[in-house]
Amino acid sequence: MLFSYSQLAKLVDLKGLSQDEVIQRLTFSGFEVEGVEHLAQASKLVIGKILTCEKHPDSDHLHLLTVDCGQEGIKNIVCGAPNARVGIKVIVALEGCVLPALSTTIKKGKVRGFESEGMCCSLLELGVNKETLPASSPSLNGIEELPIDAPVGEREVLSYLGLDDVILDINVLPNRPDCLSVIGLARETVFASQRFANPTNVKNDDIKKIIQKIKIQKHNNIKSSKKFHLTKSKIKSNQIKSNQIKSKINITNPTNLRL
Repeated sequence: MLFSYSQLAKLVDLKGLSQDEVIQRLTFSGFEVEGVEHLAQASKLVIGKILTCEKHPDSDHLHLLTVDCGQEGIKNIVCGAPNARVGIKVIVALEGCVLPALSTTIKKGKVRGFESEGMCCSLLELGVNKETLPASSPSLNGIEELPIDAPVGEREVLSYLGLDDVILDINVLPNRPDCLSVIGLARETVFASQRFANPTNVKNDDIKKIIQKIKIQKHNNIKSSKKFHLTKSKIKSNQIKSNQIKSKINITNPTNLRL
């Protein structure tokens, strides 16, 4: 079963313990961790805003961008994404950024004669699983487009996107159905790590309020309100795919999480 490490850490005081130590203690308790997967991995990212966008004179698909990166200054970036345009907020990988998904490190250089000081990224280039993205995601065919209120210059980009999490694939044995939820595993983690549980005020009413925010549209498509973005991040971090949420019955899946 897949568990969100960040959700687990909210329920259990894991300060002072490394992720590897927690995994080791769970394994010794009979909960073998069969896999560890990062939702996304990247360093030296920043949120930027495209100020200008011009066609490259020697290319039919490249664009010459100037991007406001806040305290990092204005960067010249050569970008091949078809959806690059003036005014959108984007994820910028600065010089020195390591992108494990592409097995590359971003460097300054020239692209067909023009200097490029970074890279505008899609979520796929950050390592996000393609299957977790909705069909309408701009990252599937270009760069990611952030909300209009995204803070320019924000460096904790993965945290802002709710992608600074690790998914643990844990083998829960048939005799431990009590651990088939984040709260259940948290109880076991308290004993395994000899730590205290963090207080939680989650009530059934909280779950009802969250579900009431979901608007079920025609053809069982679900769209979320602006206030629902945090819940969407938790659903994504627990590997519940958008195509699994298609009815009133399936929307109860997230209620097993600590929302």
